[in-house]
Amino acid sequence: MKKIIVLLVITVCALYSVAVLAEDAGDQNGDVIDNPWIHLFTTTATTTAEPTTEVPETTTEEPSTVEPTAEPTVEPTTDSRLSISIDGSVIAFVEPGDSYTLPDTDVLGFDMNQELYRPGTEIENITTNLAFTTIEDDLNLQFSAGASIKLDGQTGIAFHAIANNEIAAKPYVKLGTLITTGDMYTQLYFNDFTVDSESLYGGRVINVPNQGWYNNQEGHFRAGILNIDEANVIRPFIAKAYGYVEYQDGTESELRYSGVSNMRSIKEVAINIKNDDEYYDSLSSDERARVDAFAEAE
Repeated sequence: MKKIIVLLVITVCALYSVAVLAEDAGDQNGDVIDNPWIHLFTTTATTTAEPTTEVPETTTEEPSTVEPTAEPTVEPTTDSRLSISIDGSVIAFVEPGDSYTLPDTDVLGFDMNQELYRPGTEIENITTNLAFTTIEDDLNLQFSAGASIKLDGQTGIAFHAIANNEIAAKPYVKLGTLITTGDMYTQLYFNDFTVDSESLYGGRVINVPNQGWYNNQEGHFRAGILNIDEANVIRPFIAKAYGYVEYQDGTESELRYSGVSNMRSIKEVAINIKNDDEYYDSLSSDERARVDAFAEAE
């Protein structure tokens, strides 16, 4: 993705410790054939001779028993075919060395061994069974309410984005945040706040690629700008999250975007903190002094 462009007075910084907003507690889917033994027996055979002066001789044969025939056995056939399964269901068989084309459906892709295959991809020279998991087209990017500010002597503001945590941690999912000022957003490119805006409008749009998870919560990521000029404490900022995936063939998906965040200035966040008595009182004296200064900025 495009490299981060640094403003003269703004330094991009992703994932830093920030104060919690008082207002940021807002709202946020086979048949078996059983062959029995067959038993064959002969009946007793009696032979009677013509009458003579001799005592007729009667012979009796012992019954002979035919041993039961063994149940026929079927030698198992050797099937060299390889299976292709998606989401646990076998959908095709192929011969070793053959190829298979994944369904060209409207999903983000098909995961196998932590790699993502684009729908419609032809897999050649198959030598083993293949098992895929469908990844739906749902990064579900959104923002938590409000924003956060720095109270450690630096002047900065950050926005907290959230992605679908079922897939956000996959190695092929790439996330980031765009930040700009409220007046730039509304006056210059209200409907054109995208990754391309970074190059179209230079340093007026900040692109912060995600570097990790906020508070170790998968799918939660924060991005902010630091060293904001004191004159811009009253200036509102706004953010938009984006995401895309990298496929195993080296190509990338189209970008997916969230809606925009709440528009917030450092001063407005400070005022909201002061209005939360419990949270404000929990701050150190130095932090309260910082909040007071921001809240009173002109």
